[in-house]
Amino acid sequence: MAKLRAINESTTPTAEALVNQKMEPDKIIGTLFSSLSTLEFTKMESEFKKRLSAASTPATKAKVQAEWKNVVKGAQQAFASAGLKDLREADLRKFSAELLQSKSNFNAVVKIANSGVPVAGIASATLSPTTVLRAGWVPVTGVLIDPNVESSVIAGLCSVPLKQGSFTKHFSKSFALTVRIPYWCPTWTNPFRVCHKNVTLAGASFSVDVSVGYRVTCCGATAWGRASAEACVTIIGLRFCAGCTATITGVAGFGRTSTSGGNCIYGLGINAQLKCTFAGVTVLNLQAPFGWNITAPCPPAGFCG
Repeated sequence: MAKLRAINESTTPTAEALVNQKMEPDKIIGTLFSSLSTLEFTKMESEFKKRLSAASTPATKAKVQAEWKNVVKGAQQAFASAGLKDLREADLRKFSAELLQSKSNFNAVVKIANSGVPVAGIASATLSPTTVLRAGWVPVTGVLIDPNVESSVIAGLCSVPLKQGSFTKHFSKSFALTVRIPYWCPTWTNPFRVCHKNVTLAGASFSVDVSVGYRVTCCGATAWGRASAEACVTIIGLRFCAGCTATITGVAGFGRTSTSGGNCIYGLGINAQLKCTFAGVTVLNLQAPFGWNITAPCPPAGFCG
């Protein structure tokens, strides 16, 4: 749990996980499941004490004791469903005591639990002796729009076969390291309930400079690029997995608009793919389209066919 808290609190959580805490993705998920389920058991222990204290007759005390046995059975099945079998009540109480031993660790687990958002389309389930629970990382996907348009001036573009060179494009984004996890979420009257949630393990940031190579004429263009090794270092911390890439995946259009003085502005659309893996698990996979304008002399009539 202390390792989980260190990752949660770090400004470079994946570097913290891999280098300082030596925890790879599967181990993090296992620790996360155990911590969240133990937190629920701790809540049920408090409920048990409250109900037992309020029971005023032997019959009501016996009823509370019987209900508690069901809670313990639910916890045992929850841990068994994730691969930790044959736990006794004493083991569960040790887990709870360990969680409560460190206020910092306890608060970190509560914070992670409170970040949980129910997974759309998946209702809570009921544990059985044959239930198998599986969790996984939720990659950040989508489109990263940068409203800034790169601009260049290329003199004599139409008087030579081609011009080539490079420029640097910067991308940055804050995002969350998220785990989709089913974990034990009992109530006193339903101690076999499982909730499916996306929980935020830590906040992270992505920052990369892509060197874009280009070859252009006044009739068309191609572009390519890749993040340098130095840029890769800035992606979520110095020691983040080396499987971080930024590549140019497409070039679209080469529109031309006349301006004063016989010049034209050539508009080019470029698409980059930004991708990061954490010990083989994809945590970021974004499309990043951006514009590039070139100011150059307009081509003679009929020059481009």
